[in-house]
Amino acid sequence: MRRTLIAANWKMNLGRTDEALALVRRLRPTLAAALSVDVAICPPFTVIAALAEVLGNSRIGLGAQEMHWSDGGAHTGDVSPAMLEGLCDYVILGHSERRASRGASEADDAINRKVRAALEHSLAPIICVGESAAQRDAGQTHDFVGGQVATALAGVDPADAGSLVLAYEPIWAIGSGQAATPVEANRTRKRERREYRWLHGHAGDRRCAGRRSQPVARFCRPGHGGRRLSGWTVRSHRDADR
Repeated sequence: MRRTLIAANWKMNLGRTDEALALVRRLRPTLAAALSVDVAICPPFTVIAALAEVLGNSRIGLGAQEMHWSDGGAHTGDVSPAMLEGLCDYVILGHSERRASRGASEADDAINRKVRAALEHSLAPIICVGESAAQRDAGQTHDFVGGQVATALAGVDPADAGSLVLAYEPIWAIGSGQAATPVEANRTRKRERREYRWLHGHAGDRRCAGRRSQPVARFCRPGHGGRRLSGWTVRSHRDADR
C-alpha cells in the first residue's frame, strides 16, 4: 500500500541558511511525529546542502524545486541531477508556474527527460500536472492531463513506479478562491493511473521488482498541489486507486 506524501514547496522564500534552519528546527518535532504519512520540504537551492546535514537522520524528506536533465555543461543558472544526488530525496518537475513562464525547457518532452534523469540519480520525481480554466470549461481536462502524464512517463521502467509521485495541480484553482472537489480530483487521478497502465502494457497487472505482492500502479503515488481540495480526505486518495 502506498503511503500519503505531504510535501511543502517553499518557492522563492527562506533562502538564507539561518532562517531556513530556524524553521526546520521549529517544525522538526511535529513533523517527525507524523508516522502515518511521509513528509518532505522543498526549499530553495541555496539552503539544500545545509538542510541535508540537519535532516540526514530524520523522517523529513528533502526535495529540490527544479532541475535540468543534464549532468553538467553550459546551462547557466541550472542545477543538475548529479548535484542533487545524495542531498535530496525528491525533485519537483513541471510545476505550473514554470510551465507557464519557461517555454521549451518546461514542455512535456523536457519534463520526460527530467523524470528519467531524476530516476537515474536516485531522486523521486514529483510530477506536476493540471489543466487551465479554459481547458476545464471546454471539457478537455482528462485529455490534457492524460497527455501530460503520457509524455512525462514515456520510457520510464515500471519497476521505478514506486519512486514516482503524480501531483494533480488544477491551475484554475490556484489563487482563484475555488477548490477542486474530491470527485473532480479522483476522476482526474483515475485517468492518470489508466494512462500509466496503458503506457506499460497494462502495467497494473504486472509485478514490481522487489515488491511481488503488489501491482505496479499501486506504488505510483498521487499528490495535489496549488490549493487544498475542498473536503479532501484520505478516503479520496483510496478512491483514486480504483
